[in-house]
Amino acid sequence: MVIHAKNLRFKPVAKSEARNVRGARAGLFGAGKKSRDEFADCIASGEAELCEVSVVSQFWLFAEDASKKDSESYGIVLETEGNKTLCADGILCVRGERFFSADEAPYDRDNAREALEEDVQRRMNAAGKKGYVLHYRLGERECYRLLAPETANEISRFVSNVEIPYKYHCLVPLK
Repeated sequence: MVIHAKNLRFKPVAKSEARNVRGARAGLFGAGKKSRDEFADCIASGEAELCEVSVVSQFWLFAEDASKKDSESYGIVLETEGNKTLCADGILCVRGERFFSADEAPYDRDNAREALEEDVQRRMNAAGKKGYVLHYRLGERECYRLLAPETANEISRFVSNVEIPYKYHCLVPLK
C-alpha cells in the first residue's frame, strides 16, 4: 500500500510564523522577495502545512540538459504513524540538506517501491531519519519540499529555498 504526498497527514504551520518569514532575508539584492511574501501569505492564511516523516533513502536526479554537477536530491519517505505507509512520490529535498550520501542510501528511485510497498515488516524496521514534508503554495503553484528537523523548527531558515530550482519538480513518482 502506498500514499501520495497530497494525502500525508499534514498539520498547519503556525500562522505566527508568517511574521518571521516576512522578516527573513529574501536573497541577494532582494531576489526572491515576491516568493518570500507569497510564502508568508500562504502561512498566514493557514494553507502551509507540515507532516513528520521517516526518510528511508535519498536519490538524485539530473536535469536533461544539465551537467552532472547540477542535480537535485529527492527523499523516499514513510509516514511515521501506523504501518509506516510508503509515499509513492520522491519529494524534493531542500538544497544542502542531506539525509543520506549516495553510497549509504539503501534504496533508489527504481527499487524502493518494489522493496517497501508490500513488505510491512521491512517498512516497520526501516532505519529512517526524521524529516518533514512542507506543503505550501507560491501563487497558484502547489509545492512540496522535504526539510530537515532544524529547518522545520525554524521555517524562516527555509526562505532562501522557497522557490523550486529551475527544471525540477517537487514530486517525482517512484518507479
